[in-house]
Amino acid sequence: MNSLERYPRRLTERERSLLNWLLPDDRSGYRHYRDLLDTMVVLGQGRRGRGNLVLGHSGDVPDFDTPLSSVMAFGTVEGERQNILITIREEQEGQVEVEIVGSKSDEVPDEFTEKRRWSYSVWSPGDSGPSSGGPVREVVMKGKEDTNLVLAISPSDERLWIHNAKSTVNYLIPVTSYYNELMIVKGIRDPNVALQSANLFSRLSEFSDEDLARAFLSYNRVKKKVEVGVDRVEVRYKRSGLRKFLSFTLGRKR
Repeated sequence: MNSLERYPRRLTERERSLLNWLLPDDRSGYRHYRDLLDTMVVLGQGRRGRGNLVLGHSGDVPDFDTPLSSVMAFGTVEGERQNILITIREEQEGQVEVEIVGSKSDEVPDEFTEKRRWSYSVWSPGDSGPSSGGPVREVVMKGKEDTNLVLAISPSDERLWIHNAKSTVNYLIPVTSYYNELMIVKGIRDPNVALQSANLFSRLSEFSDEDLARAFLSYNRVKKKVEVGVDRVEVRYKRSGLRKFLSFTLGRKR
């Protein structure tokens, strides 16, 4: 699938099928990207090697000067011998970077027996972890102009993402970068704790919803994932089978 090296070119049928699967048309934010990719061609190979493609419009050249944009869609097609990993990044300067790679090599085999597939694109609040089926910790943030965001953390998936209720897009957040902000919020400097990002999942119960929300807002100020405008966090939790709510105001203090 990655042997076509003459550019620009159209997406192959297989590439388009995998990308469209990752962009469900019943979700407005993803439908926009599905329609956008329909107007684009493959300009060339991206900076991450084979399987990393830069999509844009005819006459353009791949832009390698700007930093990689945020991941707005990720999914996996599991096979008998290896998996296919599909990633789509946010549009930047009129171009979109995608990756379609094998879990054991950049090349995706022509013959592939699929066992199952899953993606973060179809996750909604209340759902279990897309990969593992395990529980997901949710922090609901409501702010100005009806902003409604959900910070989702799945210990069994070892992933975290932010769900934008308006666009229904789930933006994946790098674990290490977020954990660094969480340590700053908590004032933890012990390297045995602060440098172990896996603690986010193994010790998740030790962090309050306010801690987790503040860490996301700090991270988002530096590497913006979404427009927030959040001034209040609504914490949802269950106790004795009843759903309860707690609201608190977020100050500017880190």
